Amino acid sequence: MTSPARPERTTRQWRKWRSYKRKKGLPRNCSALLLSLLWRGMMGALAGPLRLYLRRRARQKREIPARLAERRGFASLPRPPGPLLWLHAASVGETRAAFGLVKILLETAPDLHLLLTTGTCTSARLVEEQIAFGKRLLHQFIPLDVPRWCKRFLAHWRPEGCVFLESELWPNLLEACRQEKLPVMLVNGRLSERSLKRWKRFPGVADWLLERVAWISPATRHDLLGFQKLAGKSSDSGFHPLQAQLLPPLDLKQLAPPLPCSESLLRDFTRRLSLPSSSSPSRPARRPVFLAASTHPGEEELIRRSVALIGQRVPHLLTIIVPRHPQRGPSLSRSLGVPCRTEQPFPAPQDKIWIADTLGELGLYYRLADTVLLGHSLQPSGNGHNPYEPLAFSKPTAVGPWTGSWQTICQSLALPVLRNEAEIADWVTEKLTSPRAPSFQNLPSNSTVQAPEHVSKQPPTLAELQRMALRILTTISPYRSRNET
Repeated sequence: MTSPARPERTTRQWRKWRSYKRKKGLPRNCSALLLSLLWRGMMGALAGPLRLYLRRRARQKREIPARLAERRGFASLPRPPGPLLWLHAASVGETRAAFGLVKILLETAPDLHLLLTTGTCTSARLVEEQIAFGKRLLHQFIPLDVPRWCKRFLAHWRPEGCVFLESELWPNLLEACRQEKLPVMLVNGRLSERSLKRWKRFPGVADWLLERVAWISPATRHDLLGFQKLAGKSSDSGFHPLQAQLLPPLDLKQLAPPLPCSESLLRDFTRRLSLPSSSSPSRPARRPVFLAASTHPGEEELIRRSVALIGQRVPHLLTIIVPRHPQRGPSLSRSLGVPCRTEQPFPAPQDKIWIADTLGELGLYYRLADTVLLGHSLQPSGNGHNPYEPLAFSKPTAVGPWTGSWQTICQSLALPVLRNEAEIADWVTEKLTSPRAPSFQNLPSNSTVQAPEHVSKQPPTLAELQRMALRILTTISPYRSRNET
């Protein structure tokens, strides 16, 4: 006769054993190892299809055909002799933020060469324009995260260490660095609330990644708190070694110079946007410009409806839409029924909306704008964009409700949050028909408006950048002799 208590006791023992295993971290470590092996195998198997993917991107003008091999780890430049430090900046914003650090590093270590990798054509052109750094700054495209492509890249360049800006960490690339015993540093690290929640669901994977990073310099105090929470949650004992590797926050994007533009092109646009003033026909007045910057799919239709609501409240208003990915320009032009720059170089007097679908001209449109709405913030999938770029030109700037990792920065700057087309239309009308209201960045130091305590309002100083550069050089110094022998 079987005892009825036996199944219950067995279930209770199973639950106890499972709790014990969870506390010991075995399932967590096993899951992280399994996921890393699956990713490694999947990316290795996808090497062939990824070649076709790269060719398609080249046809779409999202890659440079002559440099497509760099994405597979083949170098197009020889490695210079002596120590070499590798910096990776994913896109334009990170690249511009890196230039201040690049300048300090080259000044501090005269024998050092810097390899700066990026993932976009625009950022590549931006690096090539930095002739002031001379031949000591090299540029290559980052290889895709295929194991043998990553190994090929590291085998050629043999860097002393690598510095990643913000949060672009690829598992196979990190594992290749670990196998080569290269120190990995994360500078300007960002961790939004959404990313933190996602990582908490996979603490083993977070452990796996964080164990391969020597130290992290968060961008803001909010990011610092996020990394501390992640470190605590990803450790069974409530403490993770990463907590000893977190540096004080330092936001490099606050030091990035204003976006450049062609002065002759600015004069041409200003002349074409001028119209006779009603008070003095001899003195031209310029059309008011509303700029929707770095927009993503779905946001342009919202902008179009907002412009329709503005109507005649702002006479002669010109709305310039700058899509984040310029190759979307022609399709946007057809769907919205408005001209784009690649087909019509300048907006016509009768145009109410005009799409700027060219690379490297955002600085021009910031200078022309009277009001700015930052894209990638008007839909739930948004993650925001850098608000320091329009604020560098003292432009009234607003965002949508979904700013991701930029949320606390936008709060500290007291940027208006616009949730729908009616709010956008009202804000643009108010800014263009009434005297400019004081913005947070222009308030005196004794203002009653205060930023959250975990957000630093002060831009980093030269001394802080120098300390950061020294920390990087100190981290890589034990590895310098490897390439000199």
